[in-house]
Order: sequence, then structure tokens, then C-alpha cells
Amino acid sequence: MKKTGAVVLAAVSLAACQTSHAQKPVPMSNKGMQLFADWAAYPHAKAFAVSTNGAAMGVIYCPEFGGCAGDVESQALAYCEAGSKGVPCVIYGLNGKPIVDDPKLTAYLATHKGERSFDFKNTSRKRTQTDVKKPAVE
Repeated sequence: MKKTGAVVLAAVSLAACQTSHAQKPVPMSNKGMQLFADWAAYPHAKAFAVSTNGAAMGVIYCPEFGGCAGDVESQALAYCEAGSKGVPCVIYGLNGKPIVDDPKLTAYLATHKGERSFDFKNTSRKRTQTDVKKPAVE
């Protein structure tokens, strides 16, 4: 009986450790890739989430002088999922860099630089086809 309990505990522990990081490239439009470039241009870019169909995104970056509060990955996922219409979201970038080998995004980033002046808060869904929110500063 002890072995069964240990196996169940190990299975539950592994399930809890599963990550929501992207394991393969996600198809993003040029607007989505530009949003990634803009996010990555911020010196304190922390987490970038994208829906698995590439239609919704959520970003987290931290204030230059205040740091981040809370789990930035969970926050980016929550922002993404709020606009994904039920499509799962995955973490696609951390600390200003992609976490998955995506040749299309890499090629795009090599020729398109992000703009630090980009206003994530005022990004409209119609214009970008994404839902992007800026975290509240506490």
C-alpha cells in the first residue's frame, strides 16, 4: 500500500510541475511578431504569452524602479486567456527573448526592431487582433 501511495503522490507532483511554456512554434501574424518585438525592446520585459492559434497575446513588463509583484508568467497567461475565446495560451517569451526555437519569429526579429514607445495599454483589439494589457503598478 505504501508503494501505491508514493506512485500517486509522484503523479500528482508531476502534474503540478507541468509548465505552460510553448513546446513548438505558434503561428503568429506579422502584427503579433511586431508586438513581440515591441515587448522585447523594453529593458524589463518579463513574460509574453500567446494563444496556441496566435490570435491573442498577453504581456508583462516591470517598471524600471519598482520591480514586479507576483508571478509574471501567470499574469501574462491570464491576460492572454482573457481574450483568447477559450483557446489555451502558452508562455512564448521570458525576459525579452523567445523560449522556443521559432525560425519565422527569429527571422522577423532580425529585420524588425521593437519600439520602446509602443503603448501596450492603448493597443486596440481591432488594430492588432490581440488583447494586450499592461499590469497595474502597485
